[in-house]
Order: sequence, then C-alpha cells, then structure tokens
Amino acid sequence: MGSNSQSMIMRSFVDSRLAEQFEREGFVVIPLLTNDDIEQVNAIYHNFGTRFESDWHTDMFSRDVDYRRAIHERVGAIFETRLKDLLDGYRYCCGNFVVKEPSPNSAVPLHQDWTIVDPSVTRSLNVICPLIDTNEVNGQLNVVPGSHHPPSRISFGPSDQIQIESLLPEIKESYLTAVRQNAGDALIYDGRVLHSSEANRSDQTRICFSAGFIPNDAKLRHYYRDPQNPSVLEVFEITDDFFWKHTLGERPKDARLLGMMADENVPITHAHLEAWARGRMT
Repeated sequence: MGSNSQSMIMRSFVDSRLAEQFEREGFVVIPLLTNDDIEQVNAIYHNFGTRFESDWHTDMFSRDVDYRRAIHERVGAIFETRLKDLLDGYRYCCGNFVVKEPSPNSAVPLHQDWTIVDPSVTRSLNVICPLIDTNEVNGQLNVVPGSHHPPSRISFGPSDQIQIESLLPEIKESYLTAVRQNAGDALIYDGRVLHSSEANRSDQTRICFSAGFIPNDAKLRHYYRDPQNPSVLEVFEITDDFFWKHTLGERPKDARLLGMMADENVPITHAHLEAWARGRMT
C-alpha cells in the first residue's frame, strides 16, 4: 500500500520533546504566531483574498496566478520566520489560505494531503494555523493519531479519495482526536496523517493558513493519476512554483516525468487501524 518500508526516523524538530511526540503521534500543536502576526496575516487575507462562492475554499482553486504567488510569498515568509528555529533542517515550499464560511455544508471529510516527496526516503510536514480560536462549533480539525506509521499510502492528484466508508463510524468513535487551537496555534502534522474538519456552524468565517515544509535537501514530487488510466500513477519532479502556478486538476505541463508506478493504495481496514495504534506504542 504505497510506501510501507520506511524504517528510519527522520528528526523533524529541534526540541527533543516535540520530536518524540511527533514520531509517536504524527502531529504536535504549538503556539506559533504573535498577535501582530495574526493581524498582519488577517490584513493580507482581506486585502488580497480571492472570494469564492463555496462554503469551504482554498487558494489552490484560484486561477489568479499573481494572487496565489503573492499569498505564497507574503504569508509564507511569516511562517518561515517563525518555524526556522523550531524545525530541524526543513524549508518552506508552499502555502495558501483555507477558509470555512459559516455553513453546515463546510465540513471536510477524512482525507490525506497530497504526497509531495518520495515517502520511502523522507517526509513532508504540513502546518495548519487558524486566525481565530477553533472548537467543535466553528470548524476545528480532527486527526487520526499514528496514521503516519506503516502501512502508509501515496496521495495523488487530481482527486484522491480514501476508501474508508465502512469504518468511518468506528474511526470517529475510537480513533479520531479533536484538535482545539487558539488563534495562532499551529497544528504541524506528518503529510501522511489522516485528518478532517468539522462544519463551521458559527456566524464567523474561519480563516486558516496552510503551509508545507520539506527537508532542505529533498526534491518535490507530484503524483498524478490519469482518470483514463486509474491503475497507474505518474511521478513528476516539481519545483516550488508548482504550487502557485499549477492549475488544480490538470496533468503537470512543465514538470519532469520521473516514471510510472502502480497505484497500490487499498481500502483502509482494521489491520491498518491496529498497526497505527501499535506504532504509537513503540
């Protein structure tokens, strides 16, 4: 099921306590942004933010390349500054706003973010930071602790859907952890960790910034599955500007094709849940 042979531990945090928790659980939550940072990021959103009609939206769906680049660079610089002394040898590679409008239809189902590195040799760190306090009413995030442990999977574009429906009630009851964050707190998680978010049933828009970090010496990748050839994944080497240039859903045009691989992802089973739980115990 994707890359299951990874045995090395790749240290991600300078602080040993955070590093140990991250290796075990696959995520940590830390205070990150100052009040001035929050005001600055809010101002960037309201001055530059592209408006969408959907209840949940992200800049990745915008076709305004200049806007996407501005957000990537302006807000990304703030996060890069705050995280440079916390992360152990990681660099910023992508970032965008992720927004929930007040709506019962704004929930995001359990999913895995795109795989953006070769997971057999390294990993990516993803960061989600809300600009307001979050809770079960306004769209808090949930994670499946330990779901970065083997067996893992490759998450691909343009649309990767985890086959998990039959286990969802049990996962929600026994495996899903709610993550409450204060404004400016960063949820930092391994890119393989399964996560979801609640609907925003408040009367206030929930604005988050999402950022990706990879090891300094890692090469970025994009895994693409052609809807006409669903058994195969195309593997591309990409550059950082891919994330603000690329049109979501399209096959990469200016990226280097490294090769093809079989799509070995399989439905999530009890065996996965049990393996992830064991991984948290080691």
